[in-house]
Amino acid sequence: MSVEDQPVIRISGLSKRFPGVHAVEEVSFDVRAGEIFGLVGPDGAGKTTTLRMLAGVLPPEVGTATVAGFDVTRDPEGAKQHLSYMPQRFGLYEDLTVDENIGFYADLFGVKKAEREQRKALFDEARKIMKQVENTEQYIMDDLLAKAQVITATLVGANHYTVKNLRFHTVVIDEAGQALEPACWIPILKAQKVVLAGDHCQLSPTVKSNEAARSGLSTTLLEKCTALHPEAVVLLVDHRAFQELDVDLVAALVGGKRVLDARNALDRPAWQARGFEVSVLGSGRDSQPAQA
Repeated sequence: MSVEDQPVIRISGLSKRFPGVHAVEEVSFDVRAGEIFGLVGPDGAGKTTTLRMLAGVLPPEVGTATVAGFDVTRDPEGAKQHLSYMPQRFGLYEDLTVDENIGFYADLFGVKKAEREQRKALFDEARKIMKQVENTEQYIMDDLLAKAQVITATLVGANHYTVKNLRFHTVVIDEAGQALEPACWIPILKAQKVVLAGDHCQLSPTVKSNEAARSGLSTTLLEKCTALHPEAVVLLVDHRAFQELDVDLVAALVGGKRVLDARNALDRPAWQARGFEVSVLGSGRDSQPAQA
């Protein structure tokens, strides 16, 4: 077995008991470099106890655990050089300042004053560099966004820090028939005008909580707007599937709603011939063609 194939983490027969509880019983697994490994189980299965033993926080009763070849029981400090552990609970004292917490843990681990000051100086320098990097990144992002004519994002991504404070004339939500309403409101609150594009007769988005679905989460904003303001709905038939479609028949079938037939619009400007029209669902106003 090559060095690359050697496991970075190896747990063999790890067990731990608490009074009246067998928390972990003979757990064994390997994790190799570059591998994404998930430790999954219900509450009380022993996941946290296993990780605490792996991090050297809790001694195992039986079995071994190694990190990068270092035994976490025999050489915990060597193992910690190759391990980062995020505990389930906040490990600092909230009534102490950041500097006081750092000083407290430095005392616990016997960090000498000279080394402590050196580490603090390095930390302060790193923090200063990171601030400069953030300022440079923000300058570049502001410049790019100021020049952009169109910005694309997921619904939740519309609240990303780079665009969080921006406001838009028009927001288009594509495939709105598959979008959960709460997520739609993130970009909607940034817009003067909203276009919901999609099929409100599609299967609704998957909602894992039956209770939430019954409470209305499975009904999309597109469905609600279509029901409340059918006069604002536009049916676009400029599609390969509608090559032989009778537009008048479709108009009758959809209850007289407007049908935008771009196939017969070759004499219009290019942006109109593509069938691009803005329909503001929920406004109750007639749609107006988008400006070129």
